[in-house]
Amino acid sequence: MHRSVIQVLNNSGANRDTGELLDVGLASGSTVNIFDAIASVEVTGVAPVANQMNSIAVCAEPIPDGERGTAVVDGLCFVKLASAVSLNHQFVSVDQTTTTKAASALNGFGRILGSVTLNNADLYALCNVTTELSIRLFQTPVGGIPARSGTTAGSASCTPYYINPSSGAITQLLNGSGASQTLTVYNVSASAVAGSAYIQAKAIGAVLVADMEDCG
Repeated sequence: MHRSVIQVLNNSGANRDTGELLDVGLASGSTVNIFDAIASVEVTGVAPVANQMNSIAVCAEPIPDGERGTAVVDGLCFVKLASAVSLNHQFVSVDQTTTTKAASALNGFGRILGSVTLNNADLYALCNVTTELSIRLFQTPVGGIPARSGTTAGSASCTPYYINPSSGAITQLLNGSGASQTLTVYNVSASAVAGSAYIQAKAIGAVLVADMEDCG
């Protein structure tokens, strides 16, 4: 199977099985020069957080807690599921409850090619892991988002939200420290976006662009 793998230090607090998920990032290393940085850099993995912007790696082998192992960051691999694939779901995302496992979804970090149930009842999906399509829900500030002026997009700091799949509640998306956060959302329309409105924004390159506004 074609895929890109990395060595990752499991700092999730528990042993991780093949197909389980880690949220990965760089640990501090030498910054004397680029050669020392390359030699000393280490990728660490913790348990993902549901509804957050995780950098997902899928364990390619069992990785004991506190030890290093191989994980997939792009390409084909088996992803461990918390529950069976739902009808019409073609992707996997972080499960809401067991965040080191995946759940089938309408979009996510991996496209489902097939699924399998092992003799021990463990569920897996064969997935093509890639960059997640980023379409997110926001609430605009009281002043809204200004209209585009000529060739300059309007922008404002908006608060991200998500919809709880169990209750349907529109819930504020907190940062990794559990605090409120805002992200800059751009408006390319000739009309302003209303204040305190729920909008949908999609990632285009390195920026978020308003794509849908609550017209109610």
